[in-house]
Order: sequence, then C-alpha cells, then structure tokens
Amino acid sequence: MPMLAAPKKFQPLVDLVNTYNSIPEDEHIKRLFYLQKINYLLNTISPNAELYDWMTNTNKDSFLDHLKAYSINPHASFFLKGIQFALAVAGYTKKEPVDEADVNNEQDQQPNIEYPLMQNRDAILLNRTFDESSEEYTAISLRLAKLAQTNHKIKTKVQKQIIISEMVEPKIQAIKGNPPISNPIPFRIKYKTEPLGDGGNNANFKFTMSSWDEQLIFRVEDRDSLSLEQRLHSHPVSMYFIEDYVLFRKVLKNHLSPVEYRPVVLSQFANQGNLTEVAKKLHNQPASKIASVAGYYFAQITHFCSLLIDTKAYHPDMKLSNFLAHNNRLLISDRKTLIENEHPLVNTVRSSPAHAPDEYFDCLDFDIFGIDFNEKANTTVLNMPQFMAFQLGMILKEFLILTQLDELPAEFRDRDKSAASYFDSPSNSIINLSLLVQELTRPEPEKRMTINQFKSLLKFRIMTPDNFYAQVEEAFPSELLGIQQDIDEIKALLNEKINDGFLQSISQSFINPNALSAYNKDFLLRANEVFKKISASEPKETRLTRMAEKLAIKCYREYSHSYFKQCSQSLEAELFKLEWNKAPWYRKALHWLTFGLFNVDRASNEEIATVKIKQDLKGEEFQMHFSLLEFLPPKELNHLGKLQSARFKEFIYSHVNEILPQDSEDSEHSSSASSDSEEEHDSHISFKASSESLDDKASEETDSLPSGTMIIRTDKSDEEVLSVDSLPSGTMVIKKDKSNSSLLALDSLPSSTMKIKTDEEIEAERLAQDSIPSSSTKSSRKTKRELPLETDTVVIKVSDTSKKRMSFSFIKDLGIFSSKKAIIAEPSARASRFKKVDSVRTALLRGDGSNRFKTKGPQRSRVEDINWEPISSDENGTPLNTNAPL
Repeated sequence: MPMLAAPKKFQPLVDLVNTYNSIPEDEHIKRLFYLQKINYLLNTISPNAELYDWMTNTNKDSFLDHLKAYSINPHASFFLKGIQFALAVAGYTKKEPVDEADVNNEQDQQPNIEYPLMQNRDAILLNRTFDESSEEYTAISLRLAKLAQTNHKIKTKVQKQIIISEMVEPKIQAIKGNPPISNPIPFRIKYKTEPLGDGGNNANFKFTMSSWDEQLIFRVEDRDSLSLEQRLHSHPVSMYFIEDYVLFRKVLKNHLSPVEYRPVVLSQFANQGNLTEVAKKLHNQPASKIASVAGYYFAQITHFCSLLIDTKAYHPDMKLSNFLAHNNRLLISDRKTLIENEHPLVNTVRSSPAHAPDEYFDCLDFDIFGIDFNEKANTTVLNMPQFMAFQLGMILKEFLILTQLDELPAEFRDRDKSAASYFDSPSNSIINLSLLVQELTRPEPEKRMTINQFKSLLKFRIMTPDNFYAQVEEAFPSELLGIQQDIDEIKALLNEKINDGFLQSISQSFINPNALSAYNKDFLLRANEVFKKISASEPKETRLTRMAEKLAIKCYREYSHSYFKQCSQSLEAELFKLEWNKAPWYRKALHWLTFGLFNVDRASNEEIATVKIKQDLKGEEFQMHFSLLEFLPPKELNHLGKLQSARFKEFIYSHVNEILPQDSEDSEHSSSASSDSEEEHDSHISFKASSESLDDKASEETDSLPSGTMIIRTDKSDEEVLSVDSLPSGTMVIKKDKSNSSLLALDSLPSSTMKIKTDEEIEAERLAQDSIPSSSTKSSRKTKRELPLETDTVVIKVSDTSKKRMSFSFIKDLGIFSSKKAIIAEPSARASRFKKVDSVRTALLRGDGSNRFKTKGPQRSRVEDINWEPISSDENGTPLNTNAPL
C-alpha cells in the first residue's frame, strides 16, 4: 500500500515519498532504501505542526506503519534503527552473507569497523539514488547485519537496546498522550520517574523500571534539529556519547516561543555524576593523586575533542558539568550546542561566559536583566579550534581548583592567578598542569597551544618543571609567540657569572661586607629593567613570567638576600620596642626570668602598618632591591625565618603605596579609580546599611544623591516620604509599608516604574489598579527574581545608565540568550519559564491517579502536562525481579 502523502511545504520529502510509492511492493530492498532516506531526511528537518502530525500518525499506511511493517522500531536510537534497517535488507537479499572469518579478520586489523560502514551508508542516503548505489548499499547493509550477529560488542549493544525499547514502549505512549496499547511483553512493568537536577536548558528525569536493575535518564532536549546529531553517531566520536536507547519527538507549548517539537531521549545514567562532582570528591587528597586523576580524564577529553574536530564539528560550551563519568569512563550527554561552522559569528554561538575566551566574552553585555550580545557580536568571527583550546584550559583549571575549594573563586578568569596557587604544596605534576592551563588560555587566539599539542604534552606531566618546560618549548617554540628575543635576554642574565676582580672583592669585604659592588649594582639595574618591562606588558606572557621568576630567585639569593635580612632585623627591632612598651610588667618579668624563652605579646597587622624602619623605602638602595619581589616566589623569603618572613611580607604589603613611585598622573588616575570604586560600592550598598544611613540623613536634599543611589527606609509618617519627582535618574526606592496611606501615590510614578507587590496587597487594592500607568508592570508571583519581602512594597526605577557588570555567581541564574525586550514586556511569562521544571515535578508527584485521562484527538501539551507514568489496567500487578524478559 502507498504511504500517506507528505506535507507539500517540504518538497524534498514529498519527492521521496512519491518515489517510494512508485516502487512495486515486491521490491523490498529498494523500498527499504527510500524508506531509510525518508527517515534520514526527517531527522534533518525542523518540523511544523503539519509535518509533526504526519511523522507521528499511527494510522494505516502512515510513515510509522511502514516502518513497523519492516520490523523497525520508530522510537529506536540512531544506532539501533540503522542496524534494524540493515537486518531488514539482509532478510530480503538473495546474496550470500559475508563470511564470518573475513569479518573477524577485518575487526582484528581495524577497530570500530562499524563506523566507516555507517559513514558510507549515510553518504549514499544523503546524495545518491538506489540505481546508482544499489550494490554498495546492499553490501554495507549485509556487513552491518553480520556484525550485529557476530561482533560481541555490537551484538550486546543491539540486544540491550531492543529489550529496553520494548519494555519502555507503554511509557512512551503515555508520554506522548496516546491511548494505551497492548503490551508487547507478557508481563506488566511498573515505572518510576522523578526530576533530576535543577533543570537548565534540558529537562532531565531519573527513570527506573521494575524489571530492570539499571537506572536510566529521560532527557527533554532544548533543540529542534537532529541533523548534526544523526551524522555524528556514524563517527568514532560517538564512543564518548552517553548511550541512547530511545528517541522520539514530543510537542511542547513554551510560553516565550511558538510550539516546539523537542526530542525526548531515554539514555543511560552516569553513576559518577559530572566532572565537577568527581573533582570535589578529591578534597583532602594528595596532590599526586589529584594530578593523576586529572591526567586520566583530560586524556579522554582531548581525545574526544580531536575526534570531534576530525568530523568538522565543534563544542562551544565545554565545562565540567557537561562531561559525565560512568565507571571512570568519560561520557557526553548534552550535545545540543555542537556546531558545524568552523568560523561562526559570536551571536550564533551558545557558550558559558565563565569558560569562554576573551573574544567571546567581550561581545557580552551584563546588566540587571541578564546577559545579552552587544554590537560586536554581529561582526566578530570565532576560530572554533582555538575557542575549544581556551575552554579546555579553563575546565582543567576549574577541575584543579575544585579539588581544593567548594566553589569557583571570583578571580577564576584571572590569568595571573594560576591553578597551582590554590595548592599549599603543589607537586611537579600540578605545577606542570597549571603551566599547560596558561599555555591554552592566552588572550590572543593565534598564540594559544593547540589541543593536539596539549595532548602530546600531557604524558610528560610527572617531569620536573624545568624538564617539562623544555618539552613545552620543543612542542610549541617561543619563536611562534614572538618572544624569543626577550627570553634570550633573560637567559643571558641567568647564565652571566660574577665578573668582579679577585682583589676588588677582597677589599670590598673588609670595607663594607653588606655593600654591593659596582658590578652587582649594574646587574640588579639591568635585571630591574627586565622586571619592569614584563610587569608593564599586557597581557602578561606566561613564559616570560616564568623566566622572570627564575631571574628574581637568582637576584635574591646572590645579591639581595643580605639587604632584606637587614630590613627584617630592623623591622623586628622596631616591633620589639613597640611590643615591649605595650607589655604589662609581669610579661616583661617573665621574659627576663626565662632569658627570652617567653616573649611579650606580638604586634598585630594593624600595628605593623604603623612601624617605620631605618632603611629609606624611597631611597635608591631599597628601590634597587624591591623590583624583584614582584616575581620572587613567596617561599624564598622563608630564609628570613618563618615568623620573620610573615611579618616582613605584611610590612611590605602595608607600605606598598609608600614604596612605589607615583607621578602626578598616576596619582590622579588612582584617585579617580578610587572614587569610581566608592561610587560603585555605594550603588550596591546593602539594605541594612542604606536604611541606617538614610535614617540619620533624612533631612538632606535628594538632589545631592548621585545617579544609581539606592534609598531604603522604614516608613514612619506621610511627612517623611521622599518626593519621587525630586529623586535623580537611576534612584531605587524601597519602602517598608505599614499602612495603605503611606504608599507612594501611583499617579506620581513615572511611566518606566515597575511596581512589585505581594498577593495580599494586590487583593486589598484591586480597586485601585486603574490608576497605574499603562507602561507600569505588576507581578504577583514570587519568582526567584523578586525580593523575598512579605508585606513590603518595592518600587524600582530602572535606569539605563545604572547598568553594572555582574559577578559570575549570578550567571547560573540568568538566561544567557533571553531577549531583553521580551523580558521587559512580559515579566510574568519569563517567570513561568523558570518554573517549568517545578511544574513537571508537581505533575510527576501526583501519583498514578493523575495518569488516567482520555485523549480527545491531537493535543499540544506543555512539558508540565506530560504524563510520565504509563496507563495500565492492572492496578495491583506484581513486578518481576528478573533483569530481562524470558
């Protein structure tokens, strides 16, 4: 019988269906060829309502009916459906099957033999007709069918997916809202579904079946096209994909967009969680073990990235939470952001800002409404291999940091704060991995280490830092970075030997043993020029910083140690005087009687900041030795003594403004920056501090308030209410309401004012709603975007000039690709979007009784209305304990 006609809007599909219908019914291989072409094409199309109805039609002569006629499961995964087509072709062919010995020989010579076969099959389905490729298509199908019967890995995978797909079929029909069908297996299965995680772009649900021991996951994906996904499943990179057992589409009603036809996937459950959880489980573990685990997983990540790039596909949203671990094996579940364009525009790429390179991050605007693209995003072109290299470095840094901290620090993106700096005693491997992070995350894309170079160096991570650096230099020479001349200059200083004459050095030691010779002074001055040059460079080059560190160590040990020893002794003497003068008599007596064994109370850090030493901090000698401290590792100062070193570091830190020379321009810039910082701090002042401040200064004129000031006060009387008209642009007013009479007059509110009120107040003042301006917005829902007030009225005046950049702690709560205009226009709709997963949770917890409904024709259900429990007439059925049906 002919297949039902396809929607006319999709002409390629119409042509294929017409060709399929013109084939005689006894030419099964040709019909299977075009049926598979139709199936392949459908996965590349974003359906509309008409096409969705055609795809999901279960009537006679429908597309699904023709699939079932050839024993092909419409809900099978990409892999299983391809094997089922091959088995169907093999069942109708008259040719002899491929010899099993030949297949086994090819398996020994080439691992993963199925992938080249599937790629050739896809190329035929995509570009050729049956007349052009009938023999090749049949041969490939026979090979795949034979592998499914003889290859242990493929055979096990096929059998497992067939069993799961049959067991879950009643569940699928319930999810799709279809009437219950006869159970394909001879016993009843009970299901349990519960939400997993906090939602995000995908909706995930843990799923268990009474006759299956393994836990599974239902994943409702936030995408409409499966074209790239289908192609990648025929490549070796799919080895790192989490195994999918079932795939189908579900119509969803989204409040902020038209009807969506989103994929629903049943897949395996990763028993170790994501790599964020793996990293946090390494708390309090030795650095050597942390480096070993990091090397193990990142070897898999680099292999995945290399395989992905080989397929001309790219991952723009790499972060630890997107990589899962199952029995110590890396798996990727969320693949919706993968793209095929090697050089896309920024505004077409979805990425997490915390892990994105500067060329992407600079195209984002952060404001009170979320994160949006700026004008640069429309013209900035990305290089995806370099983009992925940067993200690889950031997730390695994230992994190492999370083994030491519970959350990422605010300076996570700061390149000057290395991953090794978060370890108390980093091992060689940690230091080397931290160096690789710096190599991968250079601001200039063309100067970043490639993923393949990182992959080749990862195996040398246990070397000493000097030997490892030599390997880095060999794999990625400094000449390619344009810094070879600077490195040669530093190497010359490191290799330079003391050139003082013998008699001159002897005489100098008798005259003044602590004074520097002319050569030593010259060497320090030349080294200081190098330090200043590297310190002033932006962005700082990792390799130059490392070389400067080695030069600083040489300068300190050979020329500056004795001078800083004098400074430390001078500091200790002054501190002892301060401590002695403040000590009570009995502590002084105890000190004398024990001959100094018991000391007087130590000075605090605040007191150290007030101490003056005999050395002139602005003098030529101190300034000559001071420059090296910027690059000197802190542990080098431990030669002064553990306590003395800590006190000397605190002294230097507290007097740094006095030590550093500042001209008038620098001073003016510093003052301006300080003023800006104070103003920004005032604009984000806490509720409590603001309230106290305004209570004390309620009589001051509001005209003197800067733009962006937040006013929070307790309402005491009508006379004390500030006039709205007198407030400057950008002012935020938050009042505690004690009576209706103390409310700000609604007529006095500007048109851009947003008034957020609680349910009780809205009910009490419903009659007064007509007085609110048309451009004002009201919301009675308590979403996570609203302030957690109970009976308070919040009046917020939004100003474009008051937008501030936000810290990364806010990013996880923001919709990165939401439209600013849509959010302003429809705040209530936006609130419901964030409540979508919670609504599903509510539906899932209603129990079996919530599943009993009768469908009345085609319905467009929302995610909240999905029936996740199968309909069964046997309410008291007893589950079996076997792992698989007999």
